[in-house]
Amino acid sequence: MKGVPAVWNTIVNSANMITIEELASAMEYFNNQLIKATDYDNSQILKRIKELERNINRGSRHNARTNEVETQEIEAETLLIGQKPNNFNKPKFNNDNKPKPPPADHVISKGRTPAEAGG
Repeated sequence: MKGVPAVWNTIVNSANMITIEELASAMEYFNNQLIKATDYDNSQILKRIKELERNINRGSRHNARTNEVETQEIEAETLLIGQKPNNFNKPKFNNDNKPKPPPADHVISKGRTPAEAGG
């Protein structure tokens, strides 16, 4: 779309449109957004960017102290997916450490117990 504001190309994607009717339909659908995008004034943003660039080029008035940090380089071991290190031992899980459910003291049997029933 030649001759339209560049912002319009971000709102209406005309690359996949084949007919004029598709373009007209899309422009009608995005009418309010296109009008707002055209009315939007970028001059304030550009002024702010230029002001920030001037401040950076002038240098900062704030003199900060820096501290040097000692670093150590370590070597990391990497393995392929599914590969185990040479000193790998599977952890042994003990079933005795599982938490036991609390006793069901609220359950009251009705009728005969299994011993009374002959079981």
